[in-house]
Amino acid sequence: MTIELIMDLPASGKTTVCLQKIRQIKSDDPLASVQVLVPDSLQLQAFQKRLASPSGSWGIRVNTFAQFARSILEKALSGKIIINPSLNRQIVCEAIRHIQAKGKLNYYCNVWNTAGFSKVVTKAFSDFEKNCISADQMKSIVQTQQEIEINLIFEEYQIFLSDHGWVSPSGVIQAAAEIIKKKPDHLDPFRLLIIDGFDNFDQDQLWLIRNLEPITDEIYLTLPGSLQAEEKERLVNRRFSRSLEQIQKVLNIQIAENTVKSAIHLPDILRYIVENIFKQQPVKWIETNPSDEKSLILLEAGTQEDEVREVLRQMKSWIIRDAIPIASCAIFAPQLEKYAPALRRISEEMQIPLNFGRKVSLIESPVVITLFSLLRLQPEGLKTNNLMNCLRFPYISSGLTPEQVNWLDFISRQLSITGGSEQWEEAWNILQKEDATEKVDDEDGNQFLDYSCFPDSAELLLLKNGLQAFLDNITPPQGNQQIPVWIAWLKGVCEKIQLRSHIRQEEESDYFALTACFEELIIEDRMVPRQNIDYNDFLSALTETITASERSNPTQQFANSIFTGEITWARGIRFQAAAFLGFGESIFPSAVAEDVIIKKEFQDLLQIPVSADNDQSGLLIQILSRADEKLLISRPCITDAGDEWEESLYWNAIRQIVPENTVQRIRSSTKRPLSEAASEDEKEYWAVLQRKRDEYADDDNNQDMLEASQRDPMLEGLLSSGACDSCVNLPEQFRSQQIFSSSQLENGLYCPFRYFISNILFLEPIKEPAFELDTKQLGSLLHRILQLTFEKAENLTDKTFLLEQLEKACNCTFPKAPIIYQFRPSGLWIFQQNQLKKQLMQTIEKLSEISEGWLMVAAESAFGIRGKPFLKIDIEGISLNFRGIIDRIDRNRNGNLRIIDYKIGGTHFSADDVFSGRRVQLFLYALAAADALKIGRIEEGFYWAILSAKASSLKLSGFMDPQEMDRTATFRALIMEKIKQFYQILEVGEFPANPIDGKCPSYCSAATWCALFQREDRP
Repeated sequence: MTIELIMDLPASGKTTVCLQKIRQIKSDDPLASVQVLVPDSLQLQAFQKRLASPSGSWGIRVNTFAQFARSILEKALSGKIIINPSLNRQIVCEAIRHIQAKGKLNYYCNVWNTAGFSKVVTKAFSDFEKNCISADQMKSIVQTQQEIEINLIFEEYQIFLSDHGWVSPSGVIQAAAEIIKKKPDHLDPFRLLIIDGFDNFDQDQLWLIRNLEPITDEIYLTLPGSLQAEEKERLVNRRFSRSLEQIQKVLNIQIAENTVKSAIHLPDILRYIVENIFKQQPVKWIETNPSDEKSLILLEAGTQEDEVREVLRQMKSWIIRDAIPIASCAIFAPQLEKYAPALRRISEEMQIPLNFGRKVSLIESPVVITLFSLLRLQPEGLKTNNLMNCLRFPYISSGLTPEQVNWLDFISRQLSITGGSEQWEEAWNILQKEDATEKVDDEDGNQFLDYSCFPDSAELLLLKNGLQAFLDNITPPQGNQQIPVWIAWLKGVCEKIQLRSHIRQEEESDYFALTACFEELIIEDRMVPRQNIDYNDFLSALTETITASERSNPTQQFANSIFTGEITWARGIRFQAAAFLGFGESIFPSAVAEDVIIKKEFQDLLQIPVSADNDQSGLLIQILSRADEKLLISRPCITDAGDEWEESLYWNAIRQIVPENTVQRIRSSTKRPLSEAASEDEKEYWAVLQRKRDEYADDDNNQDMLEASQRDPMLEGLLSSGACDSCVNLPEQFRSQQIFSSSQLENGLYCPFRYFISNILFLEPIKEPAFELDTKQLGSLLHRILQLTFEKAENLTDKTFLLEQLEKACNCTFPKAPIIYQFRPSGLWIFQQNQLKKQLMQTIEKLSEISEGWLMVAAESAFGIRGKPFLKIDIEGISLNFRGIIDRIDRNRNGNLRIIDYKIGGTHFSADDVFSGRRVQLFLYALAAADALKIGRIEEGFYWAILSAKASSLKLSGFMDPQEMDRTATFRALIMEKIKQFYQILEVGEFPANPIDGKCPSYCSAATWCALFQREDRP
């Protein structure tokens, strides 16, 4: 018989034609048997809803191809057993082992026993089976050694399945097609067969349709696309045209009478885009209905999190203001796993219920995630971040109190423990040998390792023993073991960490499903016995079994929720309002890596069609036709690193044919009416950001939060002047009793808000343990080496002596540096030492050349600490006290002083840096040498770049009167003016976010959340 093809652009009524045909036949014969086949469970539900009949009622059955094929195998009593994906993967591994044992794997000899190889081979075999390719067929066309070995494994795999009477998950449809071909009477005849919602077909699906022809009166097949010659080659239709060619090779089809250029049932602007996108000469749409432009919004947000927030806000607006039923709304995103955390968190804040589509794999259960995080600790090197997360998991008992876990976290950061039991043992030894460790200060006089901050020895012992007991509980057995042995050990781990007793009642089903997977793995091992396997292979096998298992449906009903899913799920289903995220470069369309097994040449030989993942333009036109009333398409504009995120090819194509006002550009700092806020937290934040406190206070809904903030003077200050400005009333004692450092002075002058965050609230980003020295550690290390080099020098121009002293200083300092300065040396540390020594030698030589007539009188000279007098500045009856360490002080024959301040960065400083307050440390130190230490008169001073061996062009002498014998007084006025400016900031208590030149250093404590943050290296 002939199959009727209904082909037209998306949203042109193809499914409606099918529904009409079903109703017509059921009207003529209520007992007529009708079978509908759809691509997946989502389209199955959508078709049933439009049919207004549950599956099976009145002789109408709606199934996916896989469901339909399984039912055929069951009715035919074929005796074949459909195995699960986990067992199928195990059979693939067994086939690989057999071929390797025969010595036939040369190309894959180094990877054959890896989990990654078995995974990609399993996927390749699935593609072979879906395209009805047998090992015998493949044998006649393989050419390369790689292809020959894949064919050998595939042949072994097929023999194994055949010998046991098993059918793989991907071979079910082909098996059903063969049964129908041999014995068509096993299936009752159909009056009507509908195949709807597909945009491409696998070969096994086409074979099944062809074999159903003799027992079916009428078959209707729908396909998006166009039959018009000029439309076939349009980018968005090429995939459908190839699908049509593929269908015509297998099936005898004719164009249905209904297939005409029918109207697209979409708002005008969406219809126009569907009909015109990617045409050779795009023309902008001219609105005929002013209200119709609201049917489409192109939204450019900041980061991906900003994008999610704006999409959810727009969805909430449509639901509330446009009365669109929440169940008729949908949100789709490419790479959903990256968007899901923000979607869940922000939707909860905005009180928008989301339904994440299909059933979720058990591997995504919090209970399972917790267990696997523990199990992977040892193979991944006991990474500190992962360890701390595991110790804080609410689903386990670690044997440590929360306070003890916090101490362990603190110790790991202070001693730069990146991971591994050896580093922890080293840390315990350091803390137990406090007196033997050399103590050094940074330039502000703060100790690098302050032992008073750590617990006492008794508590340290408890921490050490507690951590070791926890690690012992989760340490796997050594060597290779049988699956039952591994499962027995794993059950013991679950008991030791008390997993069952810590889970919530609603998650008990996940726990039972997890234990069922343990038993399933043992049963699979009995069916296909494995060799003894190591721990990593056991984790791979367990992961696959759990991934194939689904979580039980949650008790929460999703009738009143927004459907949320992967962007590929949007095919064939319609909503009143739909939002599609991620139209940024490399997100959608995404880059698709070449298949490592079925390469392009091999794919062509096997005549395997192009994968849907490799042809995303066909998905684009379906996206544009998913919304009956409202469509929102969004993209992020800023990466997490703060760089610009380019628009995607698809975004650009849409933007070219729609009016400019269709595009909305919104950032987190964009000022908007408070009525647009989608949550109370957001409304409060906007009120603070926009300095509309009075307007905010008038809202009764927020009065409680406002009153709560007034009880906290610090928060009151935040609310009074903006999210990035602060106003606090600092007590006089703070100004008079505090001993300020030069860096605090520069912070306050550079950006008062940065000073407020770092030096009043003491909010600093948590430093992650890492290898190598940071800037502060490197600077202090080089300062120490230069101090030891010059401290015995009587002649600063004697290069030979100084270089000898440098060698001794390096040999003394480098070996102890990792412990003293708390950094974790990498494998490059030995090479870095040599490089630093060369740079220090250059610095010694250059300093020697400009030191004729000078003698060093002090190195690392402290004031305000170590019992030394502080620099006291009297301003308006209040004294400000300063502390610091002067790197080097020289004296000339006239008894005048030269101040040298070492820097490891650049020294491209100018007078503007001083006048603006960006760089005043040198002036403060010169004043301290003269007034606090009373060493003598100041004649000169400069910054010295250690690594580039250069003096700064900015020099104290440039701000002095050369005619004066005592030059100190001539620069005193400048530094006193800056100190007075700093004092006024403290006195008024206002700390605006107002960085010099509007640029911010990347290391600012508020860099990740300050709305006004602007990196120094960006325009």
